[in-house]
Amino acid sequence: MVSTVLKLNATELLNDKPENKFELVPGTRQLPACYLDAKEKLKTRITPEFIFNSLTQTQRNIVIYAAHQSGGFTKRDSNKSFEEFTSDQCIKIQKALVELGAIKSKFADANVLQMARFTAGKPTAIHDDTHQTNTDYLFINHSLEPH
Repeated sequence: MVSTVLKLNATELLNDKPENKFELVPGTRQLPACYLDAKEKLKTRITPEFIFNSLTQTQRNIVIYAAHQSGGFTKRDSNKSFEEFTSDQCIKIQKALVELGAIKSKFADANVLQMARFTAGKPTAIHDDTHQTNTDYLFINHSLEPH
């Protein structure tokens, strides 16, 4: 009878084998042209110029008004594209956006941005229906009738 210890010594354990490591193959990898084109297009969408130029007129008015408080802007500046501003004006716009973001964060962190929170207990002539859903489908008889 052969002892178990001798059998274990005779067999190779998986832990004793060296791990096969990947080797670096020399050469260059060519990325597909469609990937490079898409990457180039997306690169332009994450710039201050693209975002500012895509703002609505109301949003631009707010940003320029906030930046106007530090001087150097006129009412006509809200119609300009971002490229038409000087570097000093761009810095003022950036600072105004940071301040507007801080103000928005205070309201959002307190969870009070709902319309009802702003109008609680106050009569208003303004009706905001952007968050209402149409429930007319509840009143329609959906029973199927045979033809």
